[in-house]
Amino acid sequence: MNLEEKIARDGAESLQFKLLYDIKNLLAEMIRRFPLLRSFLTSISNLLRGLFDWVTTFEIVGFHTSINIIYTIDTQGGVINVAVDPSGLATEGITEVAIMNEQGAISFDQYRDNSGLHLRDQEIGCWDEVTADQASFLSASYQLQFSLDQVKGARLYRGRELIGSRLAWAGFGYSFPPSSQVFNYTVKIAKLP
Repeated sequence: MNLEEKIARDGAESLQFKLLYDIKNLLAEMIRRFPLLRSFLTSISNLLRGLFDWVTTFEIVGFHTSINIIYTIDTQGGVINVAVDPSGLATEGITEVAIMNEQGAISFDQYRDNSGLHLRDQEIGCWDEVTADQASFLSASYQLQFSLDQVKGARLYRGRELIGSRLAWAGFGYSFPPSSQVFNYTVKIAKLP
C-alpha cells in the first residue's frame, strides 16, 4: 500500500495544492456523514471535474507498508475466509485500518440485512454503518448475493457509488483500530432463492 489519490488534468501532472486536497477531503467526509447532502455535493464535484477537466489519479508516496492477507476459499460452500494480519503496520500515525469487500455497482444494486432493511440503488448510501448482525449485497441480474457478519472489535459499513465512468462500486468495509491481532472474517456467496 503505497499510493495516494490525487487530482490531475487529463494527461498532465497531478495538482499540488494542499488547500485543494484539504477541501476535497472535507467534502468527502461531508458526503459520508450527511446523507441529505450527498446528491448536491456529488453534483458539485462532477461539475468542477468537468469544468476543469480533472481526473482521479494515484501516485506513489514516500510512505508504504505491507499487510499479509490470507484467503481460504471453499468453492463447495461458497465461503471465503479472510485473515488480515496488520502487525506489519507502523505504530505511529495510523489510526484506522479499513478492509474493503467490493463488487460492481451496476450488478449489485440492492442491499438487505437481517433486521429487515432492504435498500435499492441510491438508497444504499456511500458509507453508512451497518447495525444488523448480517448484511448482504444482491445482484438480481446474476442471481447472486454476498454477505458479511459483524465482527467484534470492528465497525461494518456499507456503500454503493455509481457516478458516470468515475466510480462504480458496491460493498462493505470493516474499520478497526490497528493492532497486532489477526482480524478474521468470512464472505458468504450464495445464489438468490
